[in-house]
Amino acid sequence: MDRSEACRELAVGIVKHIINHYSLFNEDMISYLMPVLVQRLGGDVVCHGNNKSVDPVMGPLGERMFDQVPGVRQAITRVVAAWLMKLPDRYSYFHRLLPLILTSLCDEMPDLASEAWELWQNIGEQYLLENEKDLKDTMDFLTQPPSHYPPEVRRPNLGCRTLVQRNAGKIIPALANELGDWQVDVRLKASQLLCQLVLNAETHLTHHLEKLLAAMYRAVQDDDARVVENVEKAAKYLAHFVPPSVTLSLVLPAMEDGVTHGHLKVLAGILWGSEKSALFEELEGVTNFLQRHDVCWQQSDLFQRYLQNCMLAILSVCEESVQPVSQQFFNVTFPGAALGDTAVRNTAEELLMRLGQTEGLEPPHLVYSRHAGSLFQDLQLSLDTWIFNSPQRSIFQTLVEKLVSYETAGPYLGIISSLMVYLTTTDKDPRVKLSVYTSLALLLDTKNSPLGSSDELDTFRVTVVQDVILPGLVWQAGRTAETVRTSAVACLWAALQDPVPPSMVRVTDMCLPLVLGLVEDSARKTRLLACRVLRALVQLTRSSGRLNADLIHQVFPAAVKTVVTLYTPLPPDYDVQCSSALVDALYTTMLVHLDDPDPIFQGIMLDALKDVSHIHPRLLWEKLNNSLGNFRNTKDCLIFSLAQYLMADTAAQGVEHLHIEDEVDTKYKPPPEKTIDEILEADKEDESLRKYKEKLLGEAKTGNIIVEPDDPRKVIVKKLALCVPGRPDVELDLTGDISQLKKQVFAIKEGVSYRIRIDFIVQREIVHGLKYIQKTYRMGVPVDKMTHMVGSYPPKTEIQSYTTPLEDAPTGMMARGSYTVHSLFTDDDKHEHLKWEWSFDIKKDWKD
Repeated sequence: MDRSEACRELAVGIVKHIINHYSLFNEDMISYLMPVLVQRLGGDVVCHGNNKSVDPVMGPLGERMFDQVPGVRQAITRVVAAWLMKLPDRYSYFHRLLPLILTSLCDEMPDLASEAWELWQNIGEQYLLENEKDLKDTMDFLTQPPSHYPPEVRRPNLGCRTLVQRNAGKIIPALANELGDWQVDVRLKASQLLCQLVLNAETHLTHHLEKLLAAMYRAVQDDDARVVENVEKAAKYLAHFVPPSVTLSLVLPAMEDGVTHGHLKVLAGILWGSEKSALFEELEGVTNFLQRHDVCWQQSDLFQRYLQNCMLAILSVCEESVQPVSQQFFNVTFPGAALGDTAVRNTAEELLMRLGQTEGLEPPHLVYSRHAGSLFQDLQLSLDTWIFNSPQRSIFQTLVEKLVSYETAGPYLGIISSLMVYLTTTDKDPRVKLSVYTSLALLLDTKNSPLGSSDELDTFRVTVVQDVILPGLVWQAGRTAETVRTSAVACLWAALQDPVPPSMVRVTDMCLPLVLGLVEDSARKTRLLACRVLRALVQLTRSSGRLNADLIHQVFPAAVKTVVTLYTPLPPDYDVQCSSALVDALYTTMLVHLDDPDPIFQGIMLDALKDVSHIHPRLLWEKLNNSLGNFRNTKDCLIFSLAQYLMADTAAQGVEHLHIEDEVDTKYKPPPEKTIDEILEADKEDESLRKYKEKLLGEAKTGNIIVEPDDPRKVIVKKLALCVPGRPDVELDLTGDISQLKKQVFAIKEGVSYRIRIDFIVQREIVHGLKYIQKTYRMGVPVDKMTHMVGSYPPKTEIQSYTTPLEDAPTGMMARGSYTVHSLFTDDDKHEHLKWEWSFDIKKDWKD
């Protein structure tokens, strides 16, 4: 036997021997034993004392209920049970002892919970015997267990229930405080006690509901999931005993000042636990409250989940009886499909499909067609307050998407168009307008989603084009307005898709000026869509017999500008060679229209051809030369104007296109490269050859000549000069940034004779077979190539020069213009010593 057990036995023995005088020593003994034996004081030590011995023990006794050792909690349970049955003045302490025994009923150890249940039943039976006279009527007329009792829950006996019912008023205030305690363990025990209190008090909790519900609203939002689970379970139990007419009369007014997550969780628990017939009587009041905009339009995923749990409870409990409030059910549930995350949206869709099945709709998605009208009317009442982040905007857009996807939008086209007209014609957030155009594009895409009868659709198309789309086509400054225009013209394109109703003809006159303006819009996508719309409008006017010359003259310049804009500038990924067939067709068509009888039209086409000539200038030049005999209006000089423009245009090509190979293979194979030392050592016995080599090499024979040590090249090109007899030389410095040379343009008089002089330095080794290659380009097309053998040069400290033979510049009007020259200095060993690009202009006179 351990020491504590021995102390307990000793204390009990003392009490039994001095039982008649024990009350004199009761308080002193309790004060000594309580710190170490509090859980073992349930026998004679306390029971044979006076009332004063209970109060000091209750606090430590309650604290031991949180002990992690199951044996301690079991001892406390037995002590409390003994006091509830044997304590002389136990009736005065029922309200303090009952929470301890009720909490043990939910202990995590099954054996302890089972023992506590047996003890609790014994306590109830004893209490029933002690109060048999008071409870005689209740016992005589005791009915069968209620039909609507929580499933899989054992019902306490009458004595247990009566004991709790008579003390509930004293327990509930303390319980409400403990549910908000700062310690998690205290809140957990309090939530467990709440469940047992509801199961034992049953209908007698009605008088204490308001205070109890207020505590539950707070506790159900606890961070500990166990506390939340217990409070939700208590709410379900509560609904089994208290009619929903009573609980909802307290819950709904409490939500008037603001609905919290706690309100919805408790409400869901009450709905889940209510009886079907009783809940049916309250459905209208509940759903009317929940469909309030400040409730069901909350943009919180968590809030929507709790709200959906309430609706799921209503649908699961009432089943087909929910039909009278199906409209309210739809109004409450659908916003979750627009305002929540993916999980919330999926749940909302499932709830609405179940509602459709409950209403007997086949297929179930007809629930949208049946109930969307009321929701549209609610949205219409708040149009003045819409902004992009408003829940109404998301609800409207999602509702339209659902109606289109289920092909049930036809009956609501009228109210949809009226909403769209207001949102796009008033001073609303541009993002709201964008969302309207997004929804409108879905409605107008009739290929996969017929909207209704042709008359309804025709009227809808005309209305939205006139009052929704056209206001969005008006130009306004800003990137946002640019996006709005793009969306609006996309909707117009959708509205003009086949089959186009005949009634659309009357809006073409209003559309045409705005669309012509969009052809020159800064947004590329807007321009492309405007071209498509323009084509559709022309086809529509042609089919209606309204196409005339004035309309053609009005449209054609814009169409030409569109083609020019499309190709100016070309995107980086545009391959001219791969698209040559398309470019050829473009040039052919434009050259045909260049021969138009109308001079104004000819001028427009000439400007357009100049603008697109950069795509493939050589192709345009060839097509122009080949088609000269086909033109009727050669006297107008437009052809010559275009030809002159093409010759004056420079399409510079990169120097990387210059190759060092000759056009004619001469079969010449240069000798192998040798150093100066190798040359001097060869044939040393031949005196005359040795003297010749020394004379040829000059000072290079005495050692390695390096003029610029930091430059590893053997040939350093210093300068290029354009030499014209009788005029100062024009020079280009080749020692700097050669990429800037093409910006310095020589001016040469047509027909003049000129030479090109190149100054260079040779260092380190002999250069064999030095060559100067020059290619001349006009509009990207090679027009001339020359190759000059400069010769072999030894290293020298002074600058060496090479001057080309006389060249004659081209002459005549067709020759005047800009030229690009690609120059290359190389040798027989294919070393590229320098490669550069420069330009010159051939003009009529030096002064031009």
